[in-house]
Amino acid sequence: TEFDKQIVDATLAPDENKGDLKDEGVGLVTIAHEQMAPKIHPIAVEKSFEVAFENVDYTLVVVPDVITKRGLHEIKTSGKTPSEISQDHILQGSAQVLATGLNEVSFEYLIKTKKPKYLPLTRTFHEEDQAFLLGLLAKVHSSIRTGVFIPNRASWACSKRQCGFWQKCVQANHGVVRD
Repeated sequence: TEFDKQIVDATLAPDENKGDLKDEGVGLVTIAHEQMAPKIHPIAVEKSFEVAFENVDYTLVVVPDVITKRGLHEIKTSGKTPSEISQDHILQGSAQVLATGLNEVSFEYLIKTKKPKYLPLTRTFHEEDQAFLLGLLAKVHSSIRTGVFIPNRASWACSKRQCGFWQKCVQANHGVVRD
């Protein structure tokens, strides 16, 4: 199978097992096929949008998972059933709304429980969401311009596995970055 071909090059965590990962993947794909796919009729998949800003020499690139006539859809996996849309997903949705001009994002959660399940959570985005995003982007721009970056070790992206700059970060800021 394609899984068997790809898993050869994968780096697994010590607690990960190829067979369990395959079973989990099959369960999630099955639930997605049976419950999610019939409700989503794509007009575009992973279409890239580029947002330009005045007085900066870079752009924000946004790539929504799925665009339908009804709006944007982000497909997510989670080990637990979410009770609400996480703040990082809201920030991602805000960027998608900014880039596309659409104002609703459905986060399609595929949940990796013993019996996999599907939970769509939809959010309509408003001006205050855009104001927060634009304010945050202004702060990022300031960091880029001044070369001052604040490490965020609480972020899911702050790990040896997710961040290509972790060694420079530890050298500059000390502390420990998780595997």
